[in-house]
Amino acid sequence: MYPPEEIPETVTARGSAPSAGSGSLARAALDLFISCYGAAAGDFALAVLARGGVYVAGGIGSLNDLSALESVGVHAAILGRALYSGGLDAHAVATRYAPAVRPPGGLA
Repeated sequence: MYPPEEIPETVTARGSAPSAGSGSLARAALDLFISCYGAAAGDFALAVLARGGVYVAGGIGSLNDLSALESVGVHAAILGRALYSGGLDAHAVATRYAPAVRPPGGLA
């Protein structure tokens, strides 16, 4: 088994904590992974002549993950388990990412 400080959930929480900051090794690894994964997905889309876009799901566990995706040009994300398991707060996500589209005069 893993030593207590190396349990995957502990390492993930430690790496995505606000104290880790944008200069952390965990953030650099995540940025590299997202870039490589995106390049591979793009290559695959070209190889199979995808015409309706490429959809990739899974792995979103925090607002930090959404920020990392946004920083590399991802325009949308599929959120499922993270919302249901409590990893993401739906209100926090909606507050930060929901488009500010309101009819004139507000909602009736």
